[in-house]
Amino acid sequence: VSVLIIDQPWYFRNWRLDPTIQSALVMLDDLHKYFRSEQGLYARLIDTERPAITFQLLDLKHFGLSDDLYIKMNARGKPLTPFETFKARYEQTLKDLFPKEQRVLDGQYVSMAEFFARRMDTSWADLFWPHRDPNSNVFDAAVMNVFRAVILITRSPQADGFGEDVNLLRNRFRKNSYAFFHQRDWLDRPFSEMLAVLLEAWSAAGSDIGMQFPDGRYFNEKAVFDKLLSDPTTLGYEDIVQLAAYGQYLKTHGDKFESTDFQAWMRVVFNLSVNTEYNRPADLQRSLAALNTLAPHMTSILDYLARADSEITGFNQQQVAEEKLKAKLLIADNTWRVLIERAEGHGYFRGQIGFLLAFSGVSVHPAAEGEEPWTHETTLRLQHEFKGVLQQASAMFGDSGLNSLPDYRWERALLALGNYLLAARRNDSFLVNAQAEPASWKRLLRGAWSGSPQAAVLCSLWKRLQGTANLEAQLDAVIAEASGIEDWRAALIATPAAIGYCHQRMIRHAENARTYLLKKLQMNGAHAELFTYCLYAQTLQSADREGRLQVLTPYYEETNTAEEEPHVRLRGHHGDRLLIFVIEFDYVQYEIKLLEPHPEFLPDPLLALFQKIGFALTGTHLVKHSTIDNIESDIFELDRHLQIMRRN
Repeated sequence: VSVLIIDQPWYFRNWRLDPTIQSALVMLDDLHKYFRSEQGLYARLIDTERPAITFQLLDLKHFGLSDDLYIKMNARGKPLTPFETFKARYEQTLKDLFPKEQRVLDGQYVSMAEFFARRMDTSWADLFWPHRDPNSNVFDAAVMNVFRAVILITRSPQADGFGEDVNLLRNRFRKNSYAFFHQRDWLDRPFSEMLAVLLEAWSAAGSDIGMQFPDGRYFNEKAVFDKLLSDPTTLGYEDIVQLAAYGQYLKTHGDKFESTDFQAWMRVVFNLSVNTEYNRPADLQRSLAALNTLAPHMTSILDYLARADSEITGFNQQQVAEEKLKAKLLIADNTWRVLIERAEGHGYFRGQIGFLLAFSGVSVHPAAEGEEPWTHETTLRLQHEFKGVLQQASAMFGDSGLNSLPDYRWERALLALGNYLLAARRNDSFLVNAQAEPASWKRLLRGAWSGSPQAAVLCSLWKRLQGTANLEAQLDAVIAEASGIEDWRAALIATPAAIGYCHQRMIRHAENARTYLLKKLQMNGAHAELFTYCLYAQTLQSADREGRLQVLTPYYEETNTAEEEPHVRLRGHHGDRLLIFVIEFDYVQYEIKLLEPHPEFLPDPLLALFQKIGFALTGTHLVKHSTIDNIESDIFELDRHLQIMRRN
């Protein structure tokens, strides 16, 4: 029997985490039971010539701490886990990074390496223990995931390799390991210092995360920690910014901080980050650099924002301007706090309430530019306006976006007052809820700050509504009053089904003055022409269903190619002869065309009938033009004459 004694205390510190160690203890107990009645065994143990057991002491401090060495010398006969390898080698790294610095632990000064080792075996281990793998009883994956996230938030935005670092750390196919972290020089002082700060704060409550933040409105520590444990590569850029701001505050003021200041700091960072568009690491880089600039003011962030000379880059500048105005309001009169925080807490607005400030007149008040202070009377008046607008906004929008009403009443009421649609490449959109989309309700609300015409339409609608009671009836009244508007808006207002046809909520205004309803996003998908579809959906369908068309049966032919025009098709019979009419819209009028049969095959009485009611030979077809106002009566007239001729 050969016993290897490894002079590395870290190996045995994890005994409770490793069932193999427990199995070894059971084995020793079994050996005792098996040999306890034997005689003369002690003599064999102390025999120096032919010992039954030999001991070899190998001091690993004199060896390079390589993965291969640990794997070969591991008494369990299986490779070390990534965290065991990381832990051993990282302790040596800490000795190099902090050769003289010490920390207080249990009333004693210890080195940074000793501090890490003992904490990782005690309170930090307690933090991760509930998140261990149920099969192996180790928490390696969880702890390495957290380390990876801490690396991510401590990368310097001034570093040349910042973008590459971020891409690597957010690549879920790159597995956690000491070699991966070490080769990029990520295990540096900023990482080590932040790691200690966060783990000390989170482990303060034992096996459950210690909550440092007053509440979870602007940073949910438990939710973030759970995300770090499971997969840090799923962190969005705004999550990274918020976690970095959270860590910076604890690192600077963790021993003693005011919860009110912490709340104010995280509120501002949350509002700025969630309302800034992030597409690439360079966007994140700018925001993290801005955080470093703001960090000296984190305990008095509102005072800094309210200063005329304060400058914040790296975030959406409109949101920056909004935060500066809100800071002035909060400093001028703290009664604004409840209103502002209530509005910011709306699940869809998420801190972006500039439209409320604009619609209530706050943003255009001279005091917003620092020209004069807000008087008490002015504050009361503006708050009253703000409450009213917030009430309207909360009725129209829920946490996920628009609170849809039957028959697209919100959309049609807006169209009754103006063109609120936003451009989306070659299309115009009725707007979607997804905040990241360029044609979203969120973007329309954002436009209120700059006075966009689309936002002005929304403001006009809210001003017409009397509270939020009987909304459907109020919106119907707005819709009924629509007059003197463009034909395409009037058609959509009168035909809810036309909006419903647009599965992606897109229409396209073409160069030939036609407007197309798109089921998808492009003309190579199914699409209809607005005026013919409205004619069919609003009039002809119900006329056919109710029997008001006796001869002609209407159909709608959508197309998926730009070469063929969508149209209404009318089918009927005269005797045994099939009649097919096609109705298209061209510029400002409809065109009713006899598609079959060819005019030369028509009997004279039928040809004379068509000519009598306005059809004329154009090229090889009989064609009649009809205005928007007359198209319905012209179709019913055609059906009536065909019915009369059929009876005769």
